[in-house]
Amino acid sequence: MGYNFFENKDCEYYPCHKAERINCLFCFCPLYSTDCGGNCKWIYDRNGKLIKDCSNCIIPHTDGGYEYVTGRLAGKGDKKMEEHMNLEQVIDLDKKYYMNTFGDRIPLCFTEGNGIELTSTDGDVYKDFFAGIAVCSLGYNHERLTRELTEQVKQLIHTSSVYYVENQARLAEMLVKHSWGDRVFFCSTGAEANEGAIKLAKKYQVEKGNKNKIEFVTLKNSFHGRTLATVAATGQPKYQAPYQPLIEKFVHIDRDDISGLENAVNENTAGIMIELIQGESGVNPVSREFAEKAAELCRKNDIALIVDEVQTGIGRTGKLFAYELYDLKPDIVTMAKGLGGGVPIGAFCANEKFASAFKPGDHGTTFGGKTLCQPGPDWWFWMNLYTAEYWKMSERQVHTYLIN
Repeated sequence: MGYNFFENKDCEYYPCHKAERINCLFCFCPLYSTDCGGNCKWIYDRNGKLIKDCSNCIIPHTDGGYEYVTGRLAGKGDKKMEEHMNLEQVIDLDKKYYMNTFGDRIPLCFTEGNGIELTSTDGDVYKDFFAGIAVCSLGYNHERLTRELTEQVKQLIHTSSVYYVENQARLAEMLVKHSWGDRVFFCSTGAEANEGAIKLAKKYQVEKGNKNKIEFVTLKNSFHGRTLATVAATGQPKYQAPYQPLIEKFVHIDRDDISGLENAVNENTAGIMIELIQGESGVNPVSREFAEKAAELCRKNDIALIVDEVQTGIGRTGKLFAYELYDLKPDIVTMAKGLGGGVPIGAFCANEKFASAFKPGDHGTTFGGKTLCQPGPDWWFWMNLYTAEYWKMSERQVHTYLIN
């Protein structure tokens, strides 16, 4: 069966699937359920008008191209496909059916994007400097990313990790080669990545017989996720209050408080978890001295230095990871957001010392590392994007560009 890609804006049912139409209308129109089999071609009628000749279809309909088909649909009483809902309709549905976790949102809803621009339901175009909270690292409708994802959808969206996954293995190799880690675990979100990092740091101490090492040191005004453990790790009481008592013990200290850091680490500490540049509470980088002291204490006490790069990772700071700016060698690094360019994926990368603590059955996930999130070896081309693009600017320009 041949494929004929076209976009017929004259059709009263446009837009149906926007850009990709395959064969005759009976093959792709969701308002008609019969599968005609395709094999249509374009011909000129007696008036010189370009129409579809579907004479080779299982159900012939040669008289008039899509006019004939739309007439058939009208005769059947089918309803014209609806356009996007307007903003008020979306808000009404949201308030009726969605759990009220966001409250009254900004009264905007977007229908499409291109580059840095988003188009709202009202047709207004906005410049997006939010990037989906540091997610859409290549902007919207990036040609190559879209093509790679589309091709992977056609091949295979998901298989269980019960089997080996080629793209999962390829991406793991690429992350290890471009980071300080030795092994990777894939998940679906940043919170899940941080949760896994906490589990790994605790499992390392369990393997060594140190079951009392259950505490973690984090920073005030940090943000590490919405799961129960990562809410406890987050150094903001407003996120913790609804879930007291918290299931994990996290000691929160002020950013750059070196003496506070030294006092917080004790015989029960399993790790220090920090964002080198805090994002949720503002753009707050830790000092080099503080970061170096954290690394020193972790080495001295044989505990994990966990660097949360969910927001700062994947070129967000002008380096692939923010820890490169500090010349650190963390034990565990977490990432998500920009890692997928819009597709949900998270990961944590660890050195062999800590990674080896996980044994078969200790951790797992259903959707982590699925084929769609790693749609092929070429998809990772943008991991090095910062080397080609960001370094055309000075370091000051890089940080101004990324922060704004």
